[in-house]
Amino acid sequence: MLWEITLPVQLINLTAKLAYLHSQFVSHDLRSQ
Repeated sequence: MLWEITLPVQLINLTAKLAYLHSQFVSHDLRSQ
């Protein structure tokens, strides 16, 4: 029962972190050019 709740939340957190890092990298890349 607990896994049904925690697993989707962890996936959402991981996706959010990756999206944040990706946006940081892209914005930095655009600024350096």
